[in-house]
Amino acid sequence: MKKLIAVLIGLLIIPVTFAQAADQLPPTLPIDSPEMLIANAKRMVTSVSVWVNSQGFMHDESTVTSFNKPYTPSLEGQADFAEILNIASLAEFNFKTRNPKDWISLSVAFRGVVGNEYEKQEIDLFNGGTGFNLIEKNGTYSLPEPPFLVSVYPNGQLPLIIPGANDAEVAFLDHRGQTVQTEWLEQIAPGVFLFNRYWAGQKNVQVMATSYGNDGQSSRAVYNALTGEREEIRQAKLTASARMEEIVIIPTDQNTVMINMTDAQSARSLKNGVSPLVQVRFTEPKMLAFYAEVQDEVANGFWIRRADTNTWVYFSITQGALAEVSVPEAGVYDIVIDWPTFGKQQQTFGDYCCGEGKG
Repeated sequence: MKKLIAVLIGLLIIPVTFAQAADQLPPTLPIDSPEMLIANAKRMVTSVSVWVNSQGFMHDESTVTSFNKPYTPSLEGQADFAEILNIASLAEFNFKTRNPKDWISLSVAFRGVVGNEYEKQEIDLFNGGTGFNLIEKNGTYSLPEPPFLVSVYPNGQLPLIIPGANDAEVAFLDHRGQTVQTEWLEQIAPGVFLFNRYWAGQKNVQVMATSYGNDGQSSRAVYNALTGEREEIRQAKLTASARMEEIVIIPTDQNTVMINMTDAQSARSLKNGVSPLVQVRFTEPKMLAFYAEVQDEVANGFWIRRADTNTWVYFSITQGALAEVSVPEAGVYDIVIDWPTFGKQQQTFGDYCCGEGKG
């Protein structure tokens, strides 16, 4: 009968003690190296499973294709990979196959249990696999020569215990330190999340944890994956302001309006070759004095209407003189400037390219 032999990957065991912060989230996380995640995963191993499988297996009362055995460290609380591997090497199988040419797979898993008494689940922490075909010689099939070596590796995602956390998120930073992507960590038990071990020890990875208190107040913590330590969460208050572009807003009741390059608000549009819409507002009837010019051009005139009407009224401008217009009612008024050429670049649309051909 053939036996399974598994290979061990050497690990450095680094004890980690967690202290609870006042907000119930820990001051550090064991994410500053993949080895720490692996060491903590080893402490969670509670069973060893080995199994074989093939499409051609035929099962009867003598068939044995799986092996499951619990694991308890000989030194309390001090899991030992050598002990775990010794359990795996005890696995023996008995099977029949209808097709000796079918591939036979051999798998190993070291598993742990997470969750509370009512919501327990078993998860793979370490696993590996190999496979083989039966060897044909003179019409007879037999197993390959032992050992059937299975390389067992830590899972790509390992449990990360964040005491007190109700959810957790990971952020990825670019070379400038700016966030380019975030994603939620899968929660597999209260305070236990799956974390990609290759993120550990990375300076451009942050972990954000949130704890929802019983009083309805939440607390948050940010951890750097290079050090595992908490980082400062900075708070700021911002008062937003905005300004219009390509529109000139004249202060209320200012009745002399000059649109030119010396007026900063007007110049932002004029420098870009854009004729701005002008808005004025009066709280009483006023005499509006209006003038518009650019470096080489004076406006022909302007159209004006109250903002709640559809009728535009046109007034001409004489070079060097303000155009005076009596505004009979209070209100908000819009002004459109009539330039000879300024801001009137014309475009051609369609497939015209290189001139018309001559027949």
